[in-house]
Amino acid sequence: MLRCPTLTLTAAGVPAIFLLLFVYAEHQPFTPFIEALRGLLMGTPIGNSAILAIGWCAVIALGGYLWAKKLYNREPTR
Repeated sequence: MLRCPTLTLTAAGVPAIFLLLFVYAEHQPFTPFIEALRGLLMGTPIGNSAILAIGWCAVIALGGYLWAKKLYNREPTR
Protein backbone atom coordinates (compact mmCIF):
# COMPACT_ATOMS: atom_id res chain seq x y z
CA MET A 1 0.00 0.00 0.00
CA LEU A 2 1.44 3.37 -1.05
CA ARG A 3 0.84 6.39 1.14
CA CYS A 4 1.53 10.02 0.47
CA PRO A 5 3.30 11.56 3.50
CA THR A 6 1.50 14.90 3.10
CA LEU A 7 -1.91 13.26 3.41
CA THR A 8 -1.30 11.53 6.74
CA LEU A 9 -3.14 12.81 9.77
CA THR A 10 -1.37 14.99 12.31
CA ALA A 11 -1.85 14.84 16.08
CA ALA A 12 -4.74 17.32 15.81
CA GLY A 13 -6.57 15.11 13.32
CA VAL A 14 -6.22 17.62 10.48
CA PRO A 15 -4.66 16.37 7.26
CA ALA A 16 -1.13 17.76 6.89
CA ILE A 17 -1.88 19.03 3.37
CA PHE A 18 -4.29 21.57 4.86
CA LEU A 19 -1.62 22.76 7.27
CA LEU A 20 0.78 23.24 4.36
CA LEU A 21 -1.86 25.19 2.45
CA PHE A 22 -2.57 27.31 5.51
CA VAL A 23 1.12 28.22 5.91
CA TYR A 24 1.35 29.09 2.20
CA ALA A 25 -1.80 31.20 2.38
CA GLU A 26 -0.43 33.14 5.35
CA HIS A 27 2.88 33.90 3.61
CA GLN A 28 1.99 33.89 -0.09
CA PRO A 29 4.02 36.05 -2.50
CA PHE A 30 1.24 37.89 -4.36
CA THR A 31 0.19 40.41 -1.70
CA PRO A 32 3.58 42.21 -1.46
CA PHE A 33 3.76 42.49 -5.26
CA ILE A 34 0.25 43.91 -5.51
CA GLU A 35 0.67 46.31 -2.58
CA ALA A 36 4.02 47.60 -3.87
CA LEU A 37 2.68 48.09 -7.40
CA ARG A 38 -0.49 49.78 -6.13
CA GLY A 39 1.51 52.10 -3.91
CA LEU A 40 3.93 53.03 -6.68
CA LEU A 41 1.16 53.68 -9.21
CA MET A 42 -1.08 55.65 -6.86
CA GLY A 43 1.69 57.51 -5.04
CA THR A 44 0.81 56.11 -1.62
CA PRO A 45 3.35 54.76 0.89
CA ILE A 46 4.41 51.18 0.20
CA GLY A 47 6.00 50.35 3.56
CA ASN A 48 8.05 47.16 3.39
CA SER A 49 6.08 45.67 0.48
CA ALA A 50 8.84 46.41 -2.02
CA ILE A 51 11.43 44.62 0.13
CA LEU A 52 9.15 41.61 0.53
CA ALA A 53 8.41 41.55 -3.21
CA ILE A 54 12.12 41.66 -4.08
CA GLY A 55 12.76 38.93 -1.51
CA TRP A 56 10.07 36.72 -3.03
CA CYS A 57 11.56 37.34 -6.50
CA ALA A 58 14.95 36.23 -5.23
CA VAL A 59 13.54 33.10 -3.56
CA ILE A 60 11.53 32.10 -6.65
CA ALA A 61 14.49 32.75 -8.97
CA LEU A 62 16.85 30.75 -6.73
CA GLY A 63 14.35 27.88 -6.55
CA GLY A 64 13.99 27.84 -10.33
CA TYR A 65 17.75 27.97 -10.80
CA LEU A 66 18.38 25.07 -8.42
CA TRP A 67 15.60 22.99 -9.96
CA ALA A 68 16.88 23.61 -13.50
CA LYS A 69 20.44 22.82 -12.45
CA LYS A 70 19.31 19.55 -10.85
CA LEU A 71 17.38 18.55 -13.99
CA TYR A 72 20.25 19.52 -16.31
CA ASN A 73 22.89 17.58 -14.37
CA ARG A 74 20.96 14.33 -14.01
CA GLU A 75 21.96 11.18 -15.86
CA PRO A 76 20.15 10.54 -19.17
CA THR A 77 17.51 7.83 -18.98
CA ARG A 78 18.32 6.27 -22.35
